[in-house]
Amino acid sequence: MLRALLCVSLPFAVVGCKDETSDPMRIEPTYANVRALVDRSCTFTTSCHGGEGDGQAHLNFAASEPLMNAWLDEDGEPRSACEYDRLPVVAPGDPDGSWLIVKVSADVDGFNRVQPGAWGPADDWTGSMNDECPDFGLRMPETGDMLADEEVTLLREWIALGTPGPESP
Repeated sequence: MLRALLCVSLPFAVVGCKDETSDPMRIEPTYANVRALVDRSCTFTTSCHGGEGDGQAHLNFAASEPLMNAWLDEDGEPRSACEYDRLPVVAPGDPDGSWLIVKVSADVDGFNRVQPGAWGPADDWTGSMNDECPDFGLRMPETGDMLADEEVTLLREWIALGTPGPESP
């Protein structure tokens, strides 16, 4: 009797097992998915990071250029964020060392301004708002909905992978 019960119930137990590592909300960290997120959340107006010119904070994610052009200097090296020059805009391979991640995920005050945290600022840093970065410290996106957790995770994972470009899968 016990053997018959085991034979009948075991297949149902195996079928009922769920892969705990799968996350239905996870977005694959591909260039195409990051591009879609950036286009939707960052470049929807020319007053943000799209359209003609440099874009706010000298960061333009215009659809006509690869994303990497927005944060690499003329030598192909990550350039410093205009708001906080101790961190690059994006540090390929290092999401925690990327100002972009701070801007989309840091705690904010009642005025939507990024609060000091694990990212810094360094004790000896004396930067301040200037004409080139009039929205210093505002969490992004400034207008519209904040990024969902899975969207921030998408950016973090893509940066951790080294920011693969449009030619990668």
